[in-house]
Amino acid sequence: YRDNVALFEQEIVATNSESFYIPEGYRYIRQITLDYPKEATQAAKAQEKKLTSAMTALGTAFQKLAVAATQVEDLNELKDLRAEYDSANETALACREACLAKMQEKSEPLLRETFDAIEERFAAGIDFKSLIETYSTDKTKQNLSGNGYLFHPDSTTWPDAFKEAAMALENPGDISKPVYSETGIHILYFAAEAPAGDHVLTEEEREQLNASTLQYYQTERLLELCDTWKADYEIETHPELLSD
Repeated sequence: YRDNVALFEQEIVATNSESFYIPEGYRYIRQITLDYPKEATQAAKAQEKKLTSAMTALGTAFQKLAVAATQVEDLNELKDLRAEYDSANETALACREACLAKMQEKSEPLLRETFDAIEERFAAGIDFKSLIETYSTDKTKQNLSGNGYLFHPDSTTWPDAFKEAAMALENPGDISKPVYSETGIHILYFAAEAPAGDHVLTEEEREQLNASTLQYYQTERLLELCDTWKADYEIETHPELLSD
């Protein structure tokens, strides 16, 4: 995964798989996630309807472009379809921004008291994990008891606003202002820098790996023995004893 963030994101981050190597530039992020108030979602109904329509148009434009790409040898012939797709994409992005802007406009005053309470309690020394337990809808193991979410500035997983806020946190222990995304409102916490390079195994991890490796080869050997034993069987079939 050296210098290949895209592959690391695809095979490790997206599947929450174990890795013994982390590329340069990663950090661990925890978050408090808040749902949008009903008043905000109601106020953004018109923008949301336009966004749904724009996303449908974008999907149609992409499908037409993808089908045509398999039928021509000269990609210049796709110029008009590509322009149609680009236009649909710009429209969808504009509709998404308008929808988020309306949601933020309505949510800000409704959640101001909650935002201030989180900031004040954190400044008073309350552990961020405790604040997650109190306020957040995201109570996953990774967010609470793990190291946090692996984050990289070149990630394609997180929304742009999330990435900008996460990278604006200068030091471990910093928290962000509220970040608005399609999935909710996030307050980010810079938990720690992720150690880049090869992971140095602890004694406990080494013992666990040795135990799992031993179990794997024991199972493989047992299956081999079972196949050997089966080869020695003399199986006779008596159809007359079988019922109709």
